[in-house]
Amino acid sequence: MKKKIFNLVIILVLLFSSVVIPTDYVEAKTLQDLINELEKIKKEYQANQDKEQLTNKEMSNIKSNINNINVKMQEISQEIIQLNDDIRKLNVEIQNKDKEIKDIINFLQLSNGESAYLEYAFGAQDFTDFIYRVAITEQLSSYNDKLIAEYNQMIEDNIQKEKDLKAKDESLKVEQKNLEGQLSKLGNQLTEIYEIRIDLKDAIKQQEAFIKTYKDMGCKPHEDISNCGNKIPSDNVFWRPLNSGTISSNFGGRCFWLNGYWHCDNHHGIDLAANVGTPIYASANGVVKNIIYKHICGGNIVHVYHFVNGKYYTTEYMHLYQVYVKVGDVVTKDSVIGTVGGANWATPWDGCSTGAHLHFSILNGRAGQDYMFYSNTFYARAINPATKVNFPPKGTYWSNRTRYY
Repeated sequence: MKKKIFNLVIILVLLFSSVVIPTDYVEAKTLQDLINELEKIKKEYQANQDKEQLTNKEMSNIKSNINNINVKMQEISQEIIQLNDDIRKLNVEIQNKDKEIKDIINFLQLSNGESAYLEYAFGAQDFTDFIYRVAITEQLSSYNDKLIAEYNQMIEDNIQKEKDLKAKDESLKVEQKNLEGQLSKLGNQLTEIYEIRIDLKDAIKQQEAFIKTYKDMGCKPHEDISNCGNKIPSDNVFWRPLNSGTISSNFGGRCFWLNGYWHCDNHHGIDLAANVGTPIYASANGVVKNIIYKHICGGNIVHVYHFVNGKYYTTEYMHLYQVYVKVGDVVTKDSVIGTVGGANWATPWDGCSTGAHLHFSILNGRAGQDYMFYSNTFYARAINPATKVNFPPKGTYWSNRTRYY
């Protein structure tokens, strides 16, 4: 019995191992699904704006606190100036008291083996005069003690006041430093929020255009968008999108000089250096699904859907000088979709280009349909184009689209 069960398990394992599970299976989507996703991203955009406003308010409060601290520090500076003036005046008073004390001590000091005040007291003419003179000497002695006490108190007060002001000044400096640290942290958060807002804004804009494209194709709200519009022609290989050029920047982490500053990022494609006006070809058979014109960071951009070796892909072509296709066009590897741009003189609106080149990306799935444009998923779907297209090493010039390296 156990042997039969074991054999059955083996058979089931073999059966399941022979089933081919598609690695790029994508759930069918309707036009209404795209509309729902658009509404979701709009809510995220609004939440991001609310967060930006809250952060700006926090920063405004911190700036106000820093200003208040600066005012207090200026007041302390004025107090220190006044204190120094008071100290100068007290020093004069202290010198006067010092002289007065010395005069009294001189008067009361021992002279010829006798105390001066005793000599003065016993010089009285009668008992009443004696009592008066004793009282005077006692007052002088008491006054001397008072002068000495006042003298010491003045010195201690000056020292304490200086300590208090310095401690207050140091405390305010620490508080100011902490607030400036908070301000810097919030500034970084605001930059991240702004960048997210820009990405969300782009995503909303492109998704709206994408939905309009399907509506123009006659797609109904609850119709599978894969079954309406132009069908994606299949292919079995990607070619280089330029007849000639060199790789100037690879896929992945990098740092580069842009607009007077060093920038570091995770490059989601590869840069292909070529002259302005060089023809750009579709890397594989496909359908043009999205076009962006004069974007501030990317210039003219074209997205093309492909179905290569049974899997869906999206290719992205950025920094175009001219665009020769329109949304819905069916393209082949011989179709020129535009020309290379990126140079300041050719595409001055493009603020994210260091010179003439094509930024070329390949993403798994269909951007805009399977996931939102310029979302976290969009960037996560990017793959190294060199794993799908035969490119030579960075800096190596090629002169045709198919030669193997």
